[in-house]
Amino acid sequence: MEIDNRMRITNNNPDCGIVNIMLHDVCNYKCSYCHPYHYGGKNRWPADWENYVDLLNDFEKNNEYMLVSLLGGEPTLMPKFDEFCKKINSPNRIIEICTNGSRTLRYWNQWPEDLNAYIVFSWHY
Repeated sequence: MEIDNRMRITNNNPDCGIVNIMLHDVCNYKCSYCHPYHYGGKNRWPADWENYVDLLNDFEKNNEYMLVSLLGGEPTLMPKFDEFCKKINSPNRIIEICTNGSRTLRYWNQWPEDLNAYIVFSWHY
């Protein structure tokens, strides 16, 4: 009997799409484990969100559910980041915000409760 040892990528949930968006490379930290590509500041945040909205709407045509991961740099440094999240919010989308946790509780307390999102904090020792 021959064993096939090749790695395979499978999708056990074919109606769920995963989209990772690196919004910019602006960060207020320079962590030793992070490549300068993620904090160099050369690729600033987008001036217009419509391309992202259009992209997600196109993906939604083929995926009933979506996980949208927002990365950076530090994504929360993008001006009006909360408004961007509201713009892409949808009942069938989960927004994952990957952050270094440097924002204050006051910043997070102003977020709307109905935003279908969760936060992933990286730990800086």
